[in-house]
Amino acid sequence: MRTYSCYFIDRNLRPLKSDKIECDDDNAAVVAAEKLLSQRTCAGIEVWDRGRYVAQLLREPNSERARISM
Repeated sequence: MRTYSCYFIDRNLRPLKSDKIECDDDNAAVVAAEKLLSQRTCAGIEVWDRGRYVAQLLREPNSERARISM
């Protein structure tokens, strides 16, 4: 298991809050981050494995969230 950091971000991509999640791999961390994002009202979430960027998920206006990079 790895400890990933999830940073909740605003529309200007500035961090609002962070949370830690324990996952087996990057794919599991992205799935967990999608679940966290669905429970919050922030604009998006970034997932990091220590200093390594994993993914950024952004909520599109009036629609579901969109994974824009991994």
